[in-house]
Amino acid sequence: MRILKETTLEMATEAGNGILESEIVRGISIPLPEFQLEYVVEAELHIEFALMLPKKRGEKTQSEIADKLNTSYQ
Repeated sequence: MRILKETTLEMATEAGNGILESEIVRGISIPLPEFQLEYVVEAELHIEFALMLPKKRGEKTQSEIADKLNTSYQ
């Protein structure tokens, strides 16, 4: 039974990451969760970064951030 539970969580993680990545690529805004689930399904690092970046960036453009870092926005 433990193997089934682990496999199910692995599949849920893979499916969730796929959905999140697809929504990010399509430019759809995804709100951060406001609750704790019984089972934690972690997003892959690049997806977490993409979800947190707009919140941390605020209203600044990529060009404005690049200027502060003395680099180009690309």
